Amino acid sequence: MPSGLRQPLCRRQTGSRSSGLALLLAAGSGGLAAVAFARGRPFDGIPRGIRRHCTQAQLGQFPETYVPPSDGCSAEGLYFCEDSGNLGWTLSAASGHLRSWSSWYRAPWWLRQGDAMTVAASRVRAPVQLGYERHLVPSADGGLLALDVAVGPETQEHNQDTAALPRPVKLVLLLPGLGGGSERGNVRAMSAALAQQGFRSATLNMRSMGGSPVQTPRFFSAMRGSTDDVRTANRYLRQELLGGGRQGEEAQIVVVGWSNGGTIALNFLAEQSTSEGLGHAGRWSAADGGAGLGAPCDLLRGTAQFEKSWPMQALYNRVLTDTLVSQVAPHLHLFRNGPVALWPGAEERAEAGRIAVDADEILAVKKLRAFDDSLTRRVFGYSSVEDYYHDASPLRRLDKIQVPTLLVSAADDPVVSGWIPAEEVRSNPWLVLVNTAHGGHLGWLDEDDFSQSIWLQRVVIDFVTIVTKSQ
Repeated sequence: MPSGLRQPLCRRQTGSRSSGLALLLAAGSGGLAAVAFARGRPFDGIPRGIRRHCTQAQLGQFPETYVPPSDGCSAEGLYFCEDSGNLGWTLSAASGHLRSWSSWYRAPWWLRQGDAMTVAASRVRAPVQLGYERHLVPSADGGLLALDVAVGPETQEHNQDTAALPRPVKLVLLLPGLGGGSERGNVRAMSAALAQQGFRSATLNMRSMGGSPVQTPRFFSAMRGSTDDVRTANRYLRQELLGGGRQGEEAQIVVVGWSNGGTIALNFLAEQSTSEGLGHAGRWSAADGGAGLGAPCDLLRGTAQFEKSWPMQALYNRVLTDTLVSQVAPHLHLFRNGPVALWPGAEERAEAGRIAVDADEILAVKKLRAFDDSLTRRVFGYSSVEDYYHDASPLRRLDKIQVPTLLVSAADDPVVSGWIPAEEVRSNPWLVLVNTAHGGHLGWLDEDDFSQSIWLQRVVIDFVTIVTKSQ
């Protein structure tokens, strides 16, 4: 293992900078008092059922996996805002998979290289028996969103009678990575793992992905349009799937995304506090927390990584671009009848507020940047592809997030380049970041069973449990 990535850190004793800990332990024997973040509404901290499994010694010290600011911005471990610290303290104390190196993620020895892990994860992941019930959700622009609600032995009874659901309902909205949908193995595995712990889940397929219908000349981006679709999906889950009323309004929803889906999730969570974007409907479109798994937070940096060498071009850039082109190709007739409406409020203005998209040019592209230049940035009103990548990078708005948010990254991720927004996480008490030495891009296959990602699933479930039990 690389020497700079996994160095056990000395545990800190309670000191002057442990104000978050003092609040965390303030409940004494009578239960856990509310822990207030530096801004926003209170976060109740560790649920009692989880807290029973944490000794006072575990609660009373920094976890040994914690990366202090003095260790820089690239070491393996746990990053959070230590001065207020509450979410980081809570998650590290409650999750048995994060607070010590002995329970930390370990990759199979032969997959401790980012490309090997990434390729293996796309091919050897164990199949999951899980069914979906597809809901077609109308969108404001006249399109339809494909929302797949997980149906299985653990969830089927609940789907039949929403009145029988425990209150408040706890539901996870999953956002697959670029080019994928609810059929992806990591998405299905997470849905099944959530169901085993009593959580309902639904997967939002980005437009044209996962066999979703496309009725308007609009697909998806890393922000504009896609974050609006997430709000539309949340509103549908609350008002239609759960029947509206008090049950829908009080339902606790956590949004979890992989790769580009994680980028969308982070942008969505930031817009929730800034009111940017379209389709806001207060509580009905809101989420209580979220997670980005292998999410590119700086799209300019990530795209440069895609283009820096021939192996990157061959292994990822070309393959991903071909996948995207094949997904949108059946729907390009929507652009052949002339210019399409420009994105509302976009700075770039074409004649009569419309813009032309060359369908034949899209079919010929071989690189992701060319795809985004020919299609994405035009449909969503950006003056250039660089302008699009800059604006859609969550790095610009992580400080705006005001609900509990988890980021999970791998230092050997060949797509994201191993860079993490460490300083932004340390500056916002709503954020916690898990940085593993290995895992590739959306891999995290387990040492004990390389066909599964049980460790990652457990970390996400620990986080979702904390968020939903503390509301």
